[in-house]
Amino acid sequence: MTAHSPLPETQRDIMLALPERRIPMPRSQQALFGLLTYLAPNRSIGDLIGMLDFSGIAPIDIFLAVLGRAPDDPAMAVPEADFDAPAQFRAALTSGEFRRGIMRNLLSTFRAMGRDIFIHVPKCAGTDLIFNLATRGLPLPRMLELEGWLSEEEFLATVGGICRQLPFHERFFVYGHMELGSYVGDAGIRAGDRIFTVIRDPLGQMLSQANYAIGRLRQDPLGTAPDTAEILQYLEIPRLPADIGDRELKELASRALMHPEITQPNRACIYLGRGMRGTYASAIDRLVVHDVEITTTALYERWLQERWNIGSSARHNRSEAILTRGDLRWLYAGALRDRVAEDQKLFDMVSWALEQTGGASVTGVQLARLAGASLMTGVPPKTAAPQAPAPEEPQADQGEDRDLLALDDPDLIERYLDPAPQAAPGAPWMELVTSIAFGVGGEGAGYQLDGWSVTERTFTWTNAPVSRLSLPALPDADLCVLRIVGSPFVSEEKLPAQRVEVWAGDKRLGVARLTRISVIECEFPAGLLPPNEPVALSLRLPDAARPRDINGFDDERLLGFALHKIVLYQVHGR
Repeated sequence: MTAHSPLPETQRDIMLALPERRIPMPRSQQALFGLLTYLAPNRSIGDLIGMLDFSGIAPIDIFLAVLGRAPDDPAMAVPEADFDAPAQFRAALTSGEFRRGIMRNLLSTFRAMGRDIFIHVPKCAGTDLIFNLATRGLPLPRMLELEGWLSEEEFLATVGGICRQLPFHERFFVYGHMELGSYVGDAGIRAGDRIFTVIRDPLGQMLSQANYAIGRLRQDPLGTAPDTAEILQYLEIPRLPADIGDRELKELASRALMHPEITQPNRACIYLGRGMRGTYASAIDRLVVHDVEITTTALYERWLQERWNIGSSARHNRSEAILTRGDLRWLYAGALRDRVAEDQKLFDMVSWALEQTGGASVTGVQLARLAGASLMTGVPPKTAAPQAPAPEEPQADQGEDRDLLALDDPDLIERYLDPAPQAAPGAPWMELVTSIAFGVGGEGAGYQLDGWSVTERTFTWTNAPVSRLSLPALPDADLCVLRIVGSPFVSEEKLPAQRVEVWAGDKRLGVARLTRISVIECEFPAGLLPPNEPVALSLRLPDAARPRDINGFDDERLLGFALHKIVLYQVHGR
């Protein structure tokens, strides 16, 4: 029944008129969120407003129902002669203030709902966790409050979707890039709320953030999204060039890594504390006070299984490999270490506590009990005054458990082999010393000793349990790096992977487990090998097999590893 409909004559008329009857404009936020359930995909905000009866509505009614507050001054409270209630209601719903307060208002309105709160420290497996948990509770993302990610219509439709789901869930899953202290200040914390987070090695976090920033530009080179527009602004470029090469990508990633706005200092302490100082003390204070559950990316898979009963993860949102862990360690770590000092204290303390408990996670209260008086110093017990280790000669079992697999993405191998740029004048830098190809036309045959098959177009197969090379003597340097490119002999059913052990003389450098063409990486610090002598490199292949036995091919060779290339670098200025 509309405002101009005739009065009903029978009770039946009253019932039949109900579908046409307008809904009174909400007078509370709870009623407002109930109204927003009508924002289905086929119904716009205009349709919704058309359903409402605004009779007798004053400005204060709209302020209280939508924004949860009274007008700021008397002039805003007194309706003017041309006061348009539907227009003001729409303006309030689409205002920045309503959007910025949506998380707080939903949580305060529906206080009976439980809360699982994930403080998402960037590049710490957070996106993966969100994908895994968002279907288990009712998602309430921090991103909902940020302008630029959703249009007005998308924002209101999303809020409407959340409101429609409310009766069917017991807990909110609150998540996003937000400070723990600020979240608690806005939304509060109650008995039964569960707060958790994941952190990682801080230098690795910065590397991942830099690679992610450039990877995002590759997805959005014109900067149409808020985050890519910001990255372009920081890098002072109008767009990512369409024909950018690997060298230029690495230079941009290096700039991103060294930029304090792209890779913010002590980011874990910022998110887990309160305020932008990002101190260990602030983070520890909030972790303990709110008894936050915390784990590290090293234990993330185990924690996912034990805490959430999720058996495997796709690791969503991995950063594209542009700069490498080796680049970070050899070239950039010295310049970045001071910028992550507070995060490093936090990571070391949490890692120590996890070792003590043997668990997949630790809570703030457990952390305080374990560390005792050492908690506020940020130095785990029994390591308060570390002594510099005395120089030792490398032992024969050095690197016994070291994983030498550096890259297993065929599309990125050539980029990986290109040395990273120098971080800044005076910083360490990497020089290509030699590159040896082991296919037809290459010079690899001159370095092979025993255990090799005939040279093929782009590689040479190993043909023994142990295949040996004699490489040129290493340069006189603090550090040399050897990268070995090759493909394993595998069969999906009978031989899914190959282990390749790398030895230099009698020193075991480590092992790589390969499933496809990969890069194996070895470090040669000063003193590891005798100076001015050829490098006796051995590849030991415990899984080598004959094709005849694996796939029935008429091939009697004992195949393990097809060697494509060996590249040697010298690191200067360490």
